[in-house]
Amino acid sequence: YVTVRDEERESLGQIGVHSTSYKHFLPFALTKDRMNNSLVVIVLSLEKPWNLEEELLYWTSLLEEHIKTLQIDDREMAKLRQNVVDLFSSYKSPEEEKKNKDEEKKNKDEEDEVILPIPEGALISNLGIPVVVVLSKVDSMSTLQKENDFSEEHFEYIQWHLRKACLAWGAGLLYCSPRENSNTKLLLDYMSHVFYGLKFKTEPQVVDRDAIFVPIGWDSPSKIGLLSDGFVQFTQTKPFGEQIAPLPDIRQKRQMKGEDDQLFLTRM
Repeated sequence: YVTVRDEERESLGQIGVHSTSYKHFLPFALTKDRMNNSLVVIVLSLEKPWNLEEELLYWTSLLEEHIKTLQIDDREMAKLRQNVVDLFSSYKSPEEEKKNKDEEKKNKDEEDEVILPIPEGALISNLGIPVVVVLSKVDSMSTLQKENDFSEEHFEYIQWHLRKACLAWGAGLLYCSPRENSNTKLLLDYMSHVFYGLKFKTEPQVVDRDAIFVPIGWDSPSKIGLLSDGFVQFTQTKPFGEQIAPLPDIRQKRQMKGEDDQLFLTRM
């Protein structure tokens, strides 16, 4: 578990962390009783980006099938899904929160706050539990450029693909590097915000290629489309695996030594 502290460093509670790399442990980590107060973090690795689509599909499908085995009745499942919809639709960036603060006070006795509709393509698959996808080992980017001829457009295409997939699941997206201790604290801060409603001051980040952060509810097809508008080498219609692949004759000159994709969660 990890301890959650507020701005005054006072302990508010703990977040239990169940880390698993094998499907057989999932029933112990996510039980029916835990569905209402859990968040799933799917950790992928950029070390071999050509495996990203397969790995993400594997874990989301496994999660979906496992939730079905919990035999949650329709009424309770509807509540769980509505909780995810509420989390998604209620998101406001710290800048928006600041701008709206005075307006909310001014309109306190007037109409209720207007909730924007869920954008098209979002929450197509609502599992009834919040999900955050973490792309780990982003320090591999320089190695991929040197040894696999990756360009900036490769990384933009990967970001585009992941953000599209995350939007469909209503998931957040965060890039991190345990090796460089980059963004691992951000993940803990965001989890604390989701669980305890603590103030969250970090703005979404989609420009710095190795520090991407897309909170649940921020993204939309129009925002994601800004990436694909600049594609020259890649197309939106071709399968991911045909466009992101290792060079056939590549020989890795050195291996990146980093933590297991799941282990950094236990260090928070």
